[in-house]
Amino acid sequence: MLRKYFLILILLLSAAGAVTPVQPDDTHYNQQDYLRQISANYAWALSTGNANTVKIAVLDSGVDSGHEDLNVLSGWNFVSNPSDNNSEPNPASSQISYHGTAVAGIAAAIGNNGKGTAGIAWNAEILPVRVI
Repeated sequence: MLRKYFLILILLLSAAGAVTPVQPDDTHYNQQDYLRQISANYAWALSTGNANTVKIAVLDSGVDSGHEDLNVLSGWNFVSNPSDNNSEPNPASSQISYHGTAVAGIAAAIGNNGKGTAGIAWNAEILPVRVI
């Protein structure tokens, strides 16, 4: 129901010329159908997130902190270091981290940078938390 009202608002703003949809130049954007299904290109016209205020915790298998299309903070590893303070700059210690990295990319891959994919919140930072 909320999505319906959001789409109506976006259509009204678009018809009034207040919102122009954003078309990112990321190489795989055309394969990301789910972003068009949720009208992300209209939402990006209003905001792409803010690294100073938007932090997204990804509780998964870890995230590749060296990924060129992600802003990754130091994370926590509750799998291999459950007894210490768990702080780890890169809790992605194996190939299992691919899933967590993919989830992080859907949420916050840097958009409009000519690389890879576009996330929903381009400028958000990812806080990886390895739990599996």
